[in-house]
Amino acid sequence: MLKKSNIAVYCLIAFCLIVALRIVAPDIIKYSINQKLANTKGVKGHIDDIDLALFRGAYQIQGLELYLQPNIKTTPTISADEIDFSILWSALIKGVVVAKVHIRSTTFSFVDEPKEQNKIDPKAKQPDTWLTLINFASPINIDEILISDTKIRLLNEIEGQQQEHYVNNITGVVTNITNSSELSGSSVANYHLNGDLMGQAKVQLKGFINPETVDPTFDINFSMKKLPINKLAGLIEVYTPIDIEQGTVDAAIELYTLNGEVNGYMKAGIYNPDIFTWREDIVKDKDGLFTGIYEGIIDGLATIFESDEKGLVAFKVPIEGTINDTEISKWDAFTSLLYHAFINEYDLKVENTVPESK
Repeated sequence: MLKKSNIAVYCLIAFCLIVALRIVAPDIIKYSINQKLANTKGVKGHIDDIDLALFRGAYQIQGLELYLQPNIKTTPTISADEIDFSILWSALIKGVVVAKVHIRSTTFSFVDEPKEQNKIDPKAKQPDTWLTLINFASPINIDEILISDTKIRLLNEIEGQQQEHYVNNITGVVTNITNSSELSGSSVANYHLNGDLMGQAKVQLKGFINPETVDPTFDINFSMKKLPINKLAGLIEVYTPIDIEQGTVDAAIELYTLNGEVNGYMKAGIYNPDIFTWREDIVKDKDGLFTGIYEGIIDGLATIFESDEKGLVAFKVPIEGTINDTEISKWDAFTSLLYHAFINEYDLKVENTVPESK
């Protein structure tokens, strides 16, 4: 039988070992994650620190930077101030051990590079790459992701200067990622995100994913309200042959699948558009004569099709097909433009047309 003095000694030794392990554990975890990143093909990056919060069963990855575009060294594709992994206590009460992840102050940056060797590494696009990294970072399954103070940005090179187009202040939640009926009463994963496009227009993305069907089943709803078009002037200049000087944009997109078939629509409208101005386009922008004529025609059509009551040019485009072959009708877009200009006032909102049977 152990003496009380021996028990005290053993308790002290155990306590010292726990304290020592607590001190060295963050460095061990940090080293292991950095080694894993160094050995993952298509991904380069590092973390700065690890912080443990044992009382709530959590740890934080701090100062994460990941580079997915091989020849772009100064702009990390993903940078996060903190990613918090913790036990999801609401699930633990039900007898299910899963994790919750809180992503804070994170920026996703995509540099639009014309050179093929500067695009995102194909190995980094493979799902197995990310599943391996996530499983390494979290030893238990992740069921919920919280997102706060996050930003997604696209960087373009325009006239020798880098311009940024972005969605910031992104907040939201993704739930039931493990697709557990035992945990949530359903196998469907839901997501709901909000943000500000260019710091001004409210955008919303929400929907669900059901993994139990033979064919992929999902619903995607996106809406955007009151974006000043001049905030996208650089982007429009890069990807379209026209300049839009002023106007305000609303947009809504809904896509859903049923038995492997894709259905949905995209609708958008510009309030009080001004596509062509002689001084801005011909004098200041130094556009060519034919470009000026083309933009003038477009602006003239916009004036003709504009709704008198709302000053709105709007259209709706149906989207249909299969998962691997989805079609968008240009003719339907044109006829929709005529219809909503002359016949029917238009409400640019998501219509929630997902069949109830889903």
